Amino acid sequence: MNHKQLFSTMLDNADLMLQQYQQVLEAAGYVVYITDEKGYFIHLSPSVEQLTGYKPEEVVNNHFTWIIAPEWRERVLDFYRTQYEKQTPRTIYRFPIIRRDGRQRWVRQVVMLVNNGEQCHFQGVVQDVTSYKQTEEALEVGSARYRALLEAIPDLVCVLNREGVYEDFHARAELNYLLPHPPHELIGKPLTEGIFPPLYEQQALAFLKRTLRTGLPHSFEYYIKLDDDDIIWLEARMVKLDDDNVLAIVRNVNELKEIETKLASYVVELNVMQWMEQDLAQHLDLAYVLEIGLKHILPISGADGGCIITAENNTLKIAYSKGSDCETKKLTAKQKKVLKQVMESREVITIGDMQDMPDGAPSDTQARSCVAMPLVTHDRVLGALVLESRTPHHFTESMVEFI
Repeated sequence: MNHKQLFSTMLDNADLMLQQYQQVLEAAGYVVYITDEKGYFIHLSPSVEQLTGYKPEEVVNNHFTWIIAPEWRERVLDFYRTQYEKQTPRTIYRFPIIRRDGRQRWVRQVVMLVNNGEQCHFQGVVQDVTSYKQTEEALEVGSARYRALLEAIPDLVCVLNREGVYEDFHARAELNYLLPHPPHELIGKPLTEGIFPPLYEQQALAFLKRTLRTGLPHSFEYYIKLDDDDIIWLEARMVKLDDDNVLAIVRNVNELKEIETKLASYVVELNVMQWMEQDLAQHLDLAYVLEIGLKHILPISGADGGCIITAENNTLKIAYSKGSDCETKKLTAKQKKVLKQVMESREVITIGDMQDMPDGAPSDTQARSCVAMPLVTHDRVLGALVLESRTPHHFTESMVEFI
């Protein structure tokens, strides 16, 4: 396989991987986001609208604390500032957010600090755990409501005394496969004979004692191995009931762990491809690299067509075009003026409706919206990328940021 074939195959694989990853996230209902080093959103999955009421483009460029409940902002900011200062690769944290409609929702998010040597950013996977939080609060009300609630929630719930012995245990019938004995037989037995395997005995006891000592909820993740060798990941959250007992709520987080694994794999593969791209670019002519780049940008952006504009001897020309009805090959004076502005300012220009500029699209005479962005490498402007759509206002702010 020559360099050109390798480069093209690499980008084909990147497109497929990105599409599959997005499908998995949307199906699972999780929100995935990326922020820059300072915590400003760069990209969010469309599922953010279901959780927050805001569209992705309304959240992009805002600081991550923007949507957090005001009384929690400082402590959440301190938590992630510590993660950054200590360069902790992965953290889990819970806090409340405020939706567009003013309602409060509790979220659990796993945040990974990604550092590629030159710059770092944060990648998060967010899950709505409002029902989980409501369970904790309701369990403090009293035994009658406690029992009624236990019948409705999908989690394993148990009470442990300070020695780690089960005082009470409840699990719905469909969860009994996770237990070595029926729930009623676990009362009076040590924690390792229930939902906590011997491998995690010391960790579970340490979190139990910490919860009793501080009065604050504490969580940790662990896994159990079933008889068929299947591994199930669980999260135990311990809440202080009184001076001698804690309530442990155990939830299956297998799905979330699978998504985290896919995200980590995606990040690794993306970093490898970026490194390969830099290496391959040294062996490929610029025109071919730009041609392949345009080919793969079109399906990602949903554009109907586009072109690469190059500047040779201060003359702008269409070096390569692809898509529907690419007829016009000579730039008009108005088009050249806009493209020069893009290249000189090194800023993106978006035309939402071509009725405002009828001949603004260089390659598709039927285009209704377009975006032009500078192509810059090593502080040198090579030209401009122009994407065109026959749908007005197709290129949103978040889409442009992603491209």
